[in-house]
Amino acid sequence: MKTFFFKHINLTISILVTLFVALFWYFLHPEAMSYQEQYQLWLWDTDYFYDSVSQMGGLADFIGEFIVQWYKIEWLGALLLGGVYGLICWLVPRLARSVNEADSLFPVFFGGCVSMLLLWLMSDESILMSYPVALILAMSLFLVLRKANVLYDIIVIPVMYWLIGPVVWVYAIMKCIYRYEFKTLWLPVYVIASQILIFHFFMPQWPLQSALCGIGYYRMPLDYATLQIIIPIVICVGLWGYRLLKDHYSKPLCVCTAILAIVFAYLTNSKGYNQPIYELMRQDYLIRNERWNDVIERAEEVTIPINFWSESVNLSLGMTGQLADRQFEFFQSGQDALIMPMVRDITSNMPSMEAFYRLGMINECLRYSFDMQECLPNGKKSGRLSQRIVECCIINGKYSIAKKYIGILKKSTFYKEWAEEAEKYLYNDAMVESHASWGKARQLRYKVNILFYYPQIEKMFANLFATNTSNRLALEYCIAQDLLKGNADDFRDHLSWAQQYGGYPSMPRAYQDAYNCIMAQGNLPGSSYAEYAKRMYDMQSEGGFEQTETH
Repeated sequence: MKTFFFKHINLTISILVTLFVALFWYFLHPEAMSYQEQYQLWLWDTDYFYDSVSQMGGLADFIGEFIVQWYKIEWLGALLLGGVYGLICWLVPRLARSVNEADSLFPVFFGGCVSMLLLWLMSDESILMSYPVALILAMSLFLVLRKANVLYDIIVIPVMYWLIGPVVWVYAIMKCIYRYEFKTLWLPVYVIASQILIFHFFMPQWPLQSALCGIGYYRMPLDYATLQIIIPIVICVGLWGYRLLKDHYSKPLCVCTAILAIVFAYLTNSKGYNQPIYELMRQDYLIRNERWNDVIERAEEVTIPINFWSESVNLSLGMTGQLADRQFEFFQSGQDALIMPMVRDITSNMPSMEAFYRLGMINECLRYSFDMQECLPNGKKSGRLSQRIVECCIINGKYSIAKKYIGILKKSTFYKEWAEEAEKYLYNDAMVESHASWGKARQLRYKVNILFYYPQIEKMFANLFATNTSNRLALEYCIAQDLLKGNADDFRDHLSWAQQYGGYPSMPRAYQDAYNCIMAQGNLPGSSYAEYAKRMYDMQSEGGFEQTETH
């Protein structure tokens, strides 16, 4: 009867953890799912599979990326993600039962505690799904082979080390705990020997630290999270202690682990996911889904004083026709508050890329997209960036390049339909020009080749507007950049464009404020632009506003 109760309470707690995690990600942090999904591209392709498993930990990577691709359907992705946590919560008590068959609730609460620790760990945006997948595979392997003889271990440990990475240590230590014999201590030694030999013969290009801590668990090479090491230790030490204690102190341990699970759940939300990086992820997520008004509403509540935040808000203001009125109601990081120069990472230039696309600066959008994709540390492709590269190439009439990327996207799950539709536009200029987005971009883009020069980006905007005077976003970006750089003369000259082509019923508020501030030589109490100008002049020399290093 107790065993029946134990099994059902374990299943019940695991289902509750699944639902809790699914609801947590779906309602509180869908931006985190979008962030993870956009930096990979899982393919139905044998070459992709072989390429994955040809690297240490590749099977865990392959399965993890398969799960992450479903984040495109948010509710389903959240449910699958919750299922990963629920499965770990269910497996830990099963491991405990294998080493101590006492009917205690401690393993159940301990499983919940481990799941909450994992949730805290994955608040680090660089932790990849391959890590929890590797944990699940290692624990499942132990449950299947716990009674197997030494010959199996000799074969399984190096093979599984290659397929799932260093988390195979959980399997080896659990074998020692299960057998509880001195002669099983050869297993940890064998794991170390396997790691060193595999590293020496198959991973000479990687540092030893990567071989010991894992290649695919963390997005950034040569780095790892502390909890990444702590969680397997907690699992093994907790279950070893449970075997030693038998059924002694069962009730106090249950209470302690239940409290710890609640504490970890609280710290997860307050310390783990409540960080500025998640606010920036939210902005990028909203922009990706063209929810411009939501970006502005959020910016009215929370300010992150860096250029990524300013770019995202300014783009949203521009897309909703509010930039000319409300620009300086929000924090402006400096002259990089509209577009920032290329930074060699995977995230910083996302708002700039999106702004370039909507302005009609297609070549720069293509360059930023390609550079960000090539900056992915694990050498993967990005579905979102590949899609944008295809769009830019189609708009520019570079159909052969677009065809190459379409061929890749057609092997994916969620970009396949889009790629097949895009393929119809190849080598058909008439269809492209009739497309709502691509046709407009062809009309807005430069008609002649010019050299892009970031220090004079306001002139790039001016040339773009001169190419097509219906490009109101280019006009507003041009004037906004004049104001950000403190170019009073250019601002006054470009005001005539605003009056002639802007279609404003009256002079926009931000322009009025800036004009009055300039006429008053900055002595205008209550002026938003005067406050910005003072902050810039305090930071830089009196010769004018210089670029601020805030990224």
